[in-house]
Amino acid sequence: MHEIPERDQRLKEIAREYAAKPEGTLVVSPDNESRRAINQVIHREMQTRGQADTHEHKQQVLVARQEITGADRQWAAQYEPGDVVRYTRGSKTHGITAEEYARVESACEKDNLVTVKRENGERVSYDPRRLYGVTLYRETERAFSQGDRVQFTAPNRERHIANRELGTIEKIDDSGKPATAPRLRPHGGFNIKENPHLDYGYAVTSHSSHHNSPAAVSMSIETSGRRLVIAAVACHCIAVVEMRILFDVEPNRAA
Repeated sequence: MHEIPERDQRLKEIAREYAAKPEGTLVVSPDNESRRAINQVIHREMQTRGQADTHEHKQQVLVARQEITGADRQWAAQYEPGDVVRYTRGSKTHGITAEEYARVESACEKDNLVTVKRENGERVSYDPRRLYGVTLYRETERAFSQGDRVQFTAPNRERHIANRELGTIEKIDDSGKPATAPRLRPHGGFNIKENPHLDYGYAVTSHSSHHNSPAAVSMSIETSGRRLVIAAVACHCIAVVEMRILFDVEPNRAA
C-alpha cells in the first residue's frame, strides 16, 4: 500500500495505473464527484499515451440529479428551470407518452405546479405529486474521443442496452455520431442526440460496479467512515480474477 496524501497526485497515479493496463480494468470510486474527477484525469492520460484520440467531439449529455429523492420529486420547489424531465410511464391526463422528455420552464412553489416545454413546443403545467416514474436530469457537456471507454447511464430497450453497460468508441463520424462496441455485445452506431445517456466509463461508483466483472479493479477510497465501508462492500460484490487496489487516502488532519 502506498499513501499519496496530495489529491491531484493520487488521481494521476490512478490514471497512470489504469492506462498501463486498460483492458479488463475498472476503477471504483466512492461517489459521483470523485468518479467524474477520475474519469477526466484518465481520459487525458489515455490521450497522452495515444490510446484515445486527441481530437475531441463535444456533446451534450444528461446527468441524473441524484441528490433528488422520490419524495423530493413530488414538490415543485425541487425543480429548476433548464432541468430535463424523463417520463418513464407518461401521463394520459396530460398527453405525455412513456419515455418522453420535456424541459422545465418554471416551478411555482406556492401552488406546487411545474411547467415544462415538450419537444413539440407544447407547454404543460401539472402537480408533480400526480405523476410517477419521473427522473430529473441536468444537461452538461462531455468531450468524447475515439478510443474512449464509455458507460450507458440509462437503459435503452430498443437497442437492448442495459443500464451501466460499458462500451468503447470505435469511431465518430463527421456529424459527431459515435459508433460504440460495448464490452458485452455489439450495438452498432447511434446518434448521441437520440440517446444522451452516455458518460466516460473508466471509473464507476461502488453502487454501479456490480454490473461489471473486470479482470482487475482499482479502487479509489477515502479512509473516512462511510466511504471506506461502501468501497469494502463493493470489493465483495465484484467477481474478479486479479485485484489491483489504489486507496484514495485523505489524511486525518485532526489526528
